[in-house]
Amino acid sequence: MEFAVATDAPESVACDALAAATFADGGGLEGAGTGIDGAMGGALRAILTEDRFEAKPGRTLLVHTQGRIPAKRVIVVGLGPKGSCT
Repeated sequence: MEFAVATDAPESVACDALAAATFADGGGLEGAGTGIDGAMGGALRAILTEDRFEAKPGRTLLVHTQGRIPAKRVIVVGLGPKGSCT
């Protein structure tokens, strides 16, 4: 398994999987997740809503991008409340 850190816009990176973190409070996707969702035409946010994803610490959801962005998958990672992250 290989991991890489890039400064490119996540929605433009060709890879097997991207990770997007989300907080339990504050409305869901932020930062990179918002860019990924926009490039997917709102599909990421719709899937999170449909699956009733709760961004509790350690919760994950694997989403197949179906070719909407160069990455094959997005792994959404729950971080819990913003105040609990350090």
